[in-house]
Amino acid sequence: TVNAAGSGSAGNPYLSPTRSTNLDATLEYYFQNNGYAQLALFHRDITGYLQNFTLDESIGRQVYRVTRPQNSGKGTLRGAEFGIQKFFDFLPGPWSGFGAQFNYTWIDGDNESKTAFDSDAFTTTALVGVARQNYNVALLYEGHGITGRLAATRRGDYVEQIAEPPFDQDRVVQAATFVDLSIGYELNPRLSLQFDAINLTRAKFQSSLGPYQPRDIRYNPTTYGVSLRFKM
Repeated sequence: TVNAAGSGSAGNPYLSPTRSTNLDATLEYYFQNNGYAQLALFHRDITGYLQNFTLDESIGRQVYRVTRPQNSGKGTLRGAEFGIQKFFDFLPGPWSGFGAQFNYTWIDGDNESKTAFDSDAFTTTALVGVARQNYNVALLYEGHGITGRLAATRRGDYVEQIAEPPFDQDRVVQAATFVDLSIGYELNPRLSLQFDAINLTRAKFQSSLGPYQPRDIRYNPTTYGVSLRFKM
């Protein structure tokens, strides 16, 4: 028998609103017939970012590890994004319906996290839930009543939860790439048939304490769906 404390989650009625002062700059270029390219820079000054914190609590004379949300201190989020989309209308015949889309985002930031749930002391940490690198690349098709999209989306490593006693390493979610397929066919002007396949590569969710101590692995199956869409 494992003698371990129970666990659970609860709310926090004393949360304050998260506030952010934002600065954005965007440069966009539109191709002559279709498509665009864009570059964006952004900066966020954040106060009261929400983070989960786990604390031992006594409930009915039993000790439980209870996870509650809390407001952090001041944080900064900054980054850049590049995106481009273009259909290959210079190709002959039905090939002109093909196109491609790509975007890449780089993000950096830090935050002031509480050293204990009910403490006013802060320490500088990573921003929870923010991956440094993300990208999406997709092959598109539109024409002859057919619409299609084959997309690969990658989210880089990110911190899921800041280290708490007795642990001295953050809980980190490892990078993963998901591939999805969507195909639609217009049966008539009002009715279309849709086929979707989600997570073709069966990418899994995996978190660990630091880089070497696996904690949570979730295997995600491929999901298929067929639907009919009707519009008035």
